[in-house]
Amino acid sequence: MRWCGAVRQAAAEAGDTLIVYFAGHGLVDAQDQLVLALPHTEFGRVETGLPYDWVRQVLLHSRAERHVVILDCCYSGLALGRMSAGAGLADQAAVEGSFLLAAAAETRTALAPVGETNTAFTGALLEALRRGIPGGPALVDLGVLYRHLRLTMEARGHPVPQARDRNGGAQVALGRNHADLPTAPVAAAAAGADAGSVSGRIRARSVP
Repeated sequence: MRWCGAVRQAAAEAGDTLIVYFAGHGLVDAQDQLVLALPHTEFGRVETGLPYDWVRQVLLHSRAERHVVILDCCYSGLALGRMSAGAGLADQAAVEGSFLLAAAAETRTALAPVGETNTAFTGALLEALRRGIPGGPALVDLGVLYRHLRLTMEARGHPVPQARDRNGGAQVALGRNHADLPTAPVAAAAAGADAGSVSGRIRARSVP
């Protein structure tokens, strides 16, 4: 299976941070365990899907210092139980940080609005990364992103995401907070500099 091979290869090559992002259908097997539906999965035959436990095992054998798993599928909250068990994922793997973000609780279906390019969860996540989080820190870490997504999804009446972290996994930063980026005061800069200086205007607009 191409998808499985890609995950295994990424896990073997990652040395710093390994991120696994799954968006698709989530199934539940007879043991109430999460199963991820892949392109070859047959309708009504959960055994043709990929058990989340397989992903968990790959993470356990990864050399990456930090593991991030984002599941945008129905019943994705079932994966949280694996990380919260007595011998948790981060403890067994002895990694610095592990974070699991699930689009829905273990008994809830995820939402894919008709006509939208992305699911409700992925759409809200991309919106937060592109537009930023007003009042948030300079860097958007997983903990800040999770709290923002919870408030956003709840306000919209959508399924509320769940999360679990170990050993500082919530502090893994995904990028700059675009809502916190300094705005270039073009007018003020022009007043204090030569109005005919093109290079001055360019520097005023540039963002490091």
